[in-house]
Amino acid sequence: MQKNFTLIGITILGIVMFVSLVFIKLNKSNSSQEFSQITSNEQFSEQDFATRSAYLFTTSTCPHCKNVHSWLNQNNNLYTHLDLALVPLDNPVTGDSNTAKLREFASVCQIDNKKIAVPFLYLNDEKLHPSGRCILGDQDINNYFADVLTGKKQPS
Repeated sequence: MQKNFTLIGITILGIVMFVSLVFIKLNKSNSSQEFSQITSNEQFSEQDFATRSAYLFTTSTCPHCKNVHSWLNQNNNLYTHLDLALVPLDNPVTGDSNTAKLREFASVCQIDNKKIAVPFLYLNDEKLHPSGRCILGDQDINNYFADVLTGKKQPS
């Protein structure tokens, strides 16, 4: 009889622990968006590249890209102000098409292919002529994001 109670107790404890772990995992993923994952398999279509207000091109090995990702992790409320897409360049699945799009955006900003560097932020603003603006480098990108958050700049 006591053996049955022990078995039931262990079973209930296991179920409670499992439910707790699931709840913690769900709660953690919904509480804040984590942006340090910079090598997603997301494939952007031409339509996707026309719909977002900003695209941040990065690589996983770039220390300046990591600075921008760190800033985004600390200020993830930026996403309520700016429809930003993170675009990895060093992913084997999406790398070539994303690199081609980076070159296309750089040409809109009249940046020579030899001078393209990451992190690279493209602001997709139809009111600009040509319709787009580019910001390169972690300090300038983080400053732009900070200005958007403080209201000094309107998001594109």
